[in-house]
Parts: sequence; C-alpha cells; structure tokens
Amino acid sequence: MMMAATAALSAMTSAAQVVPALPPDINPPASSVPSPSAPKASAASLATSKATMPLPEGVVLWPRGVPPGGPSQKVDLIDHILSIASHNGKPGTAEAHDEKDDIFYIQSGTSDFLVGGTFTGKHSIGPGEVQGTGIDGATLVHLQAGDVITIPAGMPHRYLTKPDEKVNYFIVKIVKHPPIAPPTQQMEGMPPGVLVWHNGTPPEGLDHKANFGDHILYGYHRAKSGAIEYHEAMDDVFIVEDGGSDFLVGGTGVGMHVTGKGEQQGTAINGATRVHLSKGDIITIPAKMPHQFVLAEGQTLDYFIIKVLK
Repeated sequence: MMMAATAALSAMTSAAQVVPALPPDINPPASSVPSPSAPKASAASLATSKATMPLPEGVVLWPRGVPPGGPSQKVDLIDHILSIASHNGKPGTAEAHDEKDDIFYIQSGTSDFLVGGTFTGKHSIGPGEVQGTGIDGATLVHLQAGDVITIPAGMPHRYLTKPDEKVNYFIVKIVKHPPIAPPTQQMEGMPPGVLVWHNGTPPEGLDHKANFGDHILYGYHRAKSGAIEYHEAMDDVFIVEDGGSDFLVGGTGVGMHVTGKGEQQGTAINGATRVHLSKGDIITIPAKMPHQFVLAEGQTLDYFIIKVLK
C-alpha cells in the first residue's frame, strides 16, 4: 500500500519534529503546543508549520481538513480513497458507486441529502460509476457540520443544496472487492447500510462502534494521553472534532506486547515524529506504525475514527 501511495503522498508530506516518546499521562512541554492565536494560513503552509521534519511514509496530514495540494487533491491508498468536496447554492448529481462505500463527514455548512430509492434517467459514466437525472423513493436527511453519513456501494444518493446553502465535506471511499456482501448495519428509518450520526455521535452513545466488516466507525473523547498503539492489519483515519493535542507517529515501539489479535501496545516510541493536532485536522496512520496521542494537563480531544481493515 505504501509504495503505491508514495507519489500521491509526496506532494503533501508535512513536517514534524522528531522527539523522544512520552508514555501515557506524561505531559509534553508547554512550548510544544502552538499558540491558538496564530494567524490563519493556507493548508500547505499549515502542514509545514506543524513541524520541522517530514512525516513518516504513508502518513497523510490535512490541516483543517484541507489537502495541502488544494481542494481537488485526492489520495488513493488502494483500499480507501480520501478527498473533499463542496456544493455551493445548487444540488449535486444523483450518483452511485458499484464497488465503493462512501463515508461523508460534514466539515461545514448544511444541506438536505437523498439516499436510497431508484434512479430516474440512469446511465453509466465509467466502470462501476452510475449517475441519474433524479432519484425516486429516496429517504431525505438533513445534514449539518459535524454529521457523519454512510452510503453502501450501489446505493443512489444526492446532495440537495439550496441556493442559500453551502456544504463542505470530507470523503472516505472504501474500495470493495467482489463478491460484495449486503450491508449488515441497520438504522431505524434508513435504507440498509445507511447510518446518520449527528455531531459524529452514534445514537447509542460514544461507546458504540459500527462494524461494516472491512471498516469500523466510532467517536472518542480523550482527557489524557493514550496508550502507544500498533495495529497489524488496520489503517486509522482520525478527524479532530474539537480540542487539540500532540501526536506521536512512526519510529520504533519500545516494550511492545500483544493486547489482542493483531493489536499491540508499548511503553515508549523511539524516533517518533511529533505533530500538533487541532480542530478540523485529519491524519491517517498506516497499519504497522506505532502512534500515540499526548495531551497536556487540561487538554481534551474529541475525534472521529475510521478504521480500515487490511
């Protein structure tokens, strides 16, 4: 995966400071946390300013959720694809993807959204890609900043953005491999496989995880540093919803021990890269790479997690 993604990642490789790892619950120096009063800057300059050395290969960092290469940049990580999109004052196209699930995280704005039903004027625009002139019998959902919605492969969907609305959203496309099993997740009032989590929180509460077989979704609230983690067969995609923290990634885990199938934790990371994460940032961590959230005293962090199984 990393070799295939290297070219796409090279344009966005951000910088970070190599520091000794800190075990859970030990606070970093206050000077390592950037001032919240720093002036606004472009995504590319923000990615650079967050640190001073390149991120490890395979790590993607989008400050404030914007690709450093610009809004049209996509990152293809083979089994999942990252991008952002927006609709400004007009509806989107009715579409479906035969071999890709969509996960939309609404970054800002608001819009109505149609999902399910059947196409009118259905036509192919390429391998596995379908569009239509409309959708009959769809479910109408109202989406706003912080919401998450999932759309299974093959299901029609469409943004119905009004003239006075604009919506910006982050997209994770999960690439499916035939034969594609029917979706197992079910939410009352929604088509099979469609979940709508307002403010990124499942109706069942933060302890709930939605397991789609090849990816897992959940939210997390953190008030202290986390464990040093290592996932043998899962990529992580983290979306920072509120708060901020330092984050260690890469290097070599120390004192690593098995905590479950394909899961390890450790006591430290040697040669890790430190990045500061804040509201709106998106970072991805490839499988087999140690990482740790490091919170200073009084810091909290709310973030949404998409785990992509390898």
